[in-house]
Amino acid sequence: MTDARQQGFTLIELLISVSLLVLLMALLFTGLDVGTRHIGRQSARLDRVSRMVVAQSFLRLQLADARAVTASNLPGDAITFDGRRDGVDFVSAPPQAVAQGGLQVLSVGIVDPHGAAGGQLLVGWRPLTASDADTSTEAVTESEHRAALLDHIQEAAFAYFGAAQGEDTPSWHPTWQNMNYLPSLIRLSITFTDGERMPELVIAVRAAAGATGATINPLPAR
Repeated sequence: MTDARQQGFTLIELLISVSLLVLLMALLFTGLDVGTRHIGRQSARLDRVSRMVVAQSFLRLQLADARAVTASNLPGDAITFDGRRDGVDFVSAPPQAVAQGGLQVLSVGIVDPHGAAGGQLLVGWRPLTASDADTSTEAVTESEHRAALLDHIQEAAFAYFGAAQGEDTPSWHPTWQNMNYLPSLIRLSITFTDGERMPELVIAVRAAAGATGATINPLPAR
């Protein structure tokens, strides 16, 4: 008579085989999950790096071309430039994506930095008009056109280098407002919600060297 064990697996052997198979599948899927998360993190990091490069290139191009403009309706010699810790409004040539010509008021600022997902670095632009005598921290959200440059920002700060009125030695200032000339340098520091810091961006303003406000007649407010 043939031994019963030669006819197939016993119940215990089958259970052991199934348990080993389940264990191997669990290890395999754990490895796949770890690999997928790692690839996802690297993909997100590469996406952030590429966005930082684009944002820095855009800001370097536009801020370097800031104009020392005194609108005809502005009092005194103050120029249309409002530099704050959380943003800056300035006059420049339109971004390359803007079809219409003429000088534009560009507003770059941090919006909702204490939100659950962190803040955004937004840029807005609109044609220079007679209403631009007054600037405000809400200018970026009131602009005709807006675009998000970076997101998930925990902390960000602008700073301005130059000799403020009444000073002999140039230094860094947290604000640059009601001045009749542009700062020599503009600096932007950003920390993201995951603790990563963007390489510090320092931009030299071409029109700052001895330039005072050039009076223009802006477009009438619409």
